[in-house]
Amino acid sequence: MSARRVTVRLRSACDNACAFCAQHGAPTLDDLDADALRDALTAARAVADEVTFVGGEPTGHPGLARAVTLARELGFYRVGLQTHGRALAADGLASTLAAAGLTDVHASLHGGP
Repeated sequence: MSARRVTVRLRSACDNACAFCAQHGAPTLDDLDADALRDALTAARAVADEVTFVGGEPTGHPGLARAVTLARELGFYRVGLQTHGRALAADGLASTLAAAGLTDVHASLHGGP
C-alpha cells in the first residue's frame, strides 16, 4: 500500500463561530466513543497508513490523546490533527499529544473583520 492519508472526524462541536465554516450543513456527530473510534480507525487503516483527526474542533474531544495512541498502535505511521490550535497552548496538550505519537498539526489560522 502506498502512503495514503484519510481523515477521521471525531466530533461536530467547535468553539469557533467562523462565518465560512466548511462544516456548515454537515451532519451532526456526537463525540465518538471508544468503540466507534476503534471501528473508524480500523476501517481507515485497511485503506491508508496516514490519518488526520478533524472535527468540528478535535481538541475538544475528551479522548483525543487516546485516539492518537490507538492510531499508532494500529500501525498508522503518520498521525495528524486539523485544529484552530488554541487548545494546544493550554495544559500541556501539545506535549501530551506528541508523547502519544502525533506527528503533524494542520493549523487553521483565520481572522474576521
